[in-house]
Amino acid sequence: MAFYNEGDSNKIIGVGKQTLEQGAVRSGNIIETEQVEQAVEAAVTQATKDLEETIEQTIVGVSGDMCLGLMTTARVVRGNTQQVSQEELDTLTKRITESAFNEANTKILQATGNENVDLELITSTPVYTKINEKYTSRPLGTTAESIELALYCAFSPTYHVKTIQKIAKRSGLSLLAISSEMYAFVTALKFAKGAHLDCVIVDMGSDTTDIGVVFGGGIVTTQTLNIGGKHFTEGISQKMGITYREADNIKKSYAQGKLAKSESLIVQTCLQEVLEVWLDGVQLTFAEFTGVKTFSPDVYLVGGGTQLPDVLEILEKEPWTHSIPFKNPPEFNQITMADLTTKVSDATGRAQFGEFTLPAALSIVFLEMKGEEI
Repeated sequence: MAFYNEGDSNKIIGVGKQTLEQGAVRSGNIIETEQVEQAVEAAVTQATKDLEETIEQTIVGVSGDMCLGLMTTARVVRGNTQQVSQEELDTLTKRITESAFNEANTKILQATGNENVDLELITSTPVYTKINEKYTSRPLGTTAESIELALYCAFSPTYHVKTIQKIAKRSGLSLLAISSEMYAFVTALKFAKGAHLDCVIVDMGSDTTDIGVVFGGGIVTTQTLNIGGKHFTEGISQKMGITYREADNIKKSYAQGKLAKSESLIVQTCLQEVLEVWLDGVQLTFAEFTGVKTFSPDVYLVGGGTQLPDVLEILEKEPWTHSIPFKNPPEFNQITMADLTTKVSDATGRAQFGEFTLPAALSIVFLEMKGEEI
């Protein structure tokens, strides 16, 4: 996506998309760097072909197994009532970040058994601050016997960060930032749903499904399920005996309601098995969240994979939610570009499909880098 910045908001002025060859990326890992580089260049060319000026400044989002996000909390009993200084907050933030880094390394080791995966911090943002057990947004200069600070930190494997940097450089792009897509999306969504948003985010991308838990506008924790939109495409390809690309085209036509009823029934049959496996995985993922006693009933769906009508239907119809401690019966809603219009607007008319919502939200990171109040 190409954007034009208008002060405290961004306008989409170009959209580009290029389908990757099957196997070029696996579970978020870039396997065929040259193929991905060519796809990036093709998509950038599409997004900027009608523009008078060249755009080089770039923000890239990461998700799935390539983005490990977690909330870490620290509490300090000061033993005095001196005013809280910036230096004190910076020191506490550094301690929390180091603790988060150690926890992320432990999780990577548990998940992969590989102790040689180096991580880089790509996103760090406050979830909440408490002074004397009370929430505050302005701790600096207050008198405090105790300070409690919670940070959401997102890490990405160093090798993945370096690959992104290499692709950007070879594509003639100036990389401003690599950001957690979940963080950017939640930040953008708060303008529509409120700063103290409580919700669950279900983001189905190509390779994975990310589930994020948000309380008080802050991301508390995330988990990744290694089933995404491409697995539905593979299900259609295998059962109908057609190529992956043909299956992908049929899936898109089905999602947009362009197939005849008889054709739609065939596609539904092809999708059913993968849908059931995916739903079992979603249920297990909720069970793996530690430290979350109850979940918000507001569940927001985003990502290209959630555009399949069957995804919403199986979430709403199946009794899987009975074993999950939702505060109330959950309500599932698809998020579209219309929910982001406070900070991101579309001047092209081509960015209304759900797959474009996440890259649109990434433009929020640019506003933060400019120093806009987010």
